[in-house]
Amino acid sequence: MIRATGRLTVHPLRPATLLVRTLTTLSAPHPSFKLSDPSLLSSHGFINGHLTPAASGATYEVLDPGTARPWHAVAAMGPEEVDHAISAADKAFPAFAALPGRVRGRMIMEMDRLFVQAKRDLAQIAVMECGKSLAEAEGEVVVGCESQGV
Repeated sequence: MIRATGRLTVHPLRPATLLVRTLTTLSAPHPSFKLSDPSLLSSHGFINGHLTPAASGATYEVLDPGTARPWHAVAAMGPEEVDHAISAADKAFPAFAALPGRVRGRMIMEMDRLFVQAKRDLAQIAVMECGKSLAEAEGEVVVGCESQGV
C-alpha cells in the first residue's frame, strides 16, 4: 500500500497513449524476503528503457499491510516524468508498429515467458505490497498473462 496517491494522467493529444501511469516497481533496502532475481526490484520508474528516479527526488513509503510499517520507498513521479514517458512512447511507437505482427507476437510471448518465470518473485512482492497469500499472488501473475491472450 502506498501512503500517498500516485498521479494518473490522461493525455488528450496522443491517441496512441490514452492513459499513462508512470510505472514504479517496489524494492526494499533490507527486504524481509529473498528474491531469486533481485534485479526485479527497483525504487525508480521505468521510462524509455531506463530506471529513472523522480526529478524531485521525492518518494512514497510502501507499507506492509500486516504491520503498517514502511518496508520500502518508491519514486514520487510527477508531471515531468509523465511527459517524458509519453514523449518516449511516441518516439518508439512508429518503429514498433512497423514490425511484422509475428515479430511483435514473439516479443509478447517472450514477455509472458519472463513473467511466468519470475512469478514466485513477483508474487512475493505482491504479498508484501498487498497482503495477499503467496498462492493467490502467484495465480494472479499467471492469470494476468492468460487474460492478455498470451
